[in-house]
Amino acid sequence: SAGPRNCMGQKFAQLEEKIVLAKLIRHYHFTTVDPNVKGLPDLVYRPATPVLVTLRQRRPIPQV
Repeated sequence: SAGPRNCMGQKFAQLEEKIVLAKLIRHYHFTTVDPNVKGLPDLVYRPATPVLVTLRQRRPIPQV
């Protein structure tokens, strides 16, 4: 639902998700294990099979 009776913590939870995702993207490099990932067209484009990814830590930017 949306409106005055909506969940009080929903906005906070979404903001928290964005912060965690931004930190992950900033500190790690994501690559797929299988380069031939197929998608299923729907209202939201979803993968046909689970997508396996590997994480590699990015090099820290040297402080000047």
